[in-house]
Amino acid sequence: MTLPASIASARSQRGLTLVELMVALVMGMVLLAGVATVFVANKQSYRLQDSLARLQENGRFAIEFLERDIRMAGYTGCKNLVLKANTVADPPQTTTCSTKGMTLDGGEPVDGFDNVGSNSPADPLNTGALQPPRPPKLDTDILRLLLGGGQGAKVIQHKENSAQLKVTAFADLADEDIVMVVDSTCENGSIFQITNFANKSINHSEVVHNTGNTTSPSNCVKDLGQTYMGGRIIKFVRAAYFVADTGRLAAGQPVFALYRLDSTRVGTPTLQELIEGVEDMQILFGVGSDADNDGVVDTIAYKDATAVKNASEWPAVVNVRVQLLLSSADPNALWKSQEIDVQLGRTSVTEYVNIALTPADKAMRQDYNTTTTVRNRVN
Repeated sequence: MTLPASIASARSQRGLTLVELMVALVMGMVLLAGVATVFVANKQSYRLQDSLARLQENGRFAIEFLERDIRMAGYTGCKNLVLKANTVADPPQTTTCSTKGMTLDGGEPVDGFDNVGSNSPADPLNTGALQPPRPPKLDTDILRLLLGGGQGAKVIQHKENSAQLKVTAFADLADEDIVMVVDSTCENGSIFQITNFANKSINHSEVVHNTGNTTSPSNCVKDLGQTYMGGRIIKFVRAAYFVADTGRLAAGQPVFALYRLDSTRVGTPTLQELIEGVEDMQILFGVGSDADNDGVVDTIAYKDATAVKNASEWPAVVNVRVQLLLSSADPNALWKSQEIDVQLGRTSVTEYVNIALTPADKAMRQDYNTTTTVRNRVN
């Protein structure tokens, strides 16, 4: 019996030869390697783009936080205000009134520290006493600001030599707040510490500023120098910006962040972690001069905090130049360690200097800078 040709041909093909099998395996591996390469490349590209987007977002947020407070440094709600009285006692508690004008606890509306641990104390803000401790990163700068905030409660009753003011109800005030009251014409103002605050009714709250309070710094006298009927109360906000270790790790390396220390009220200050990934902050202060004495700044010289302090030029600071170095949250955003040249004012010079960085990790890094005018010091 003769089998059909198709069946005979099928019986003769009983498998693949070793050479054919090896060729098929090699071709399959090449295809798989191509697919894997495309996948890895796409994944790395995604990580790169995601890290860049987050880095830019963090940079924008950090700059926005700083610019907002720098612009408002020294804000009292009025321009060319005459300070009638500062009843806040010089610390520790004494009966001696402060002679510091708009400065409180030795701090100017704008000041700072240069290269902590080198040119300044390692922890000038005493953040090591917080829980958990957050001491500033060594060789970074600190910016301190004093500005007016709150809702501006209106004064509805006040006698000149009285320690009591009646203000609009549910005001954004509290015991121990240090505030400024300004008159209705926005020409005069006085600084004092609230010793007792209470909402008396739905119509008014009561602000008391007695002397001899147990909370430091207290008030040296109760006389505010004039009546402030119809005026407003501006609450002082004291904020400090600095870089510190978050206590977290990424690929075995410490994660740093930009922090804001709010010490508006006497007692334990409030610490906020603002932006993760901020590794360095360097600050130069623009000291303005009015050569022709016409009330307009003619020239500006940029100096670090140490130089400004040594020359006693804090009252002449008209703008602040801040530079931040940020790293991505992903420690493996790049194929290899990034070599980056940044301009950071680490030395006591009047301009930034180029510094080459070669980090140990593969995170992406980028520097951001801004120069912000202190509005309340420029005409």
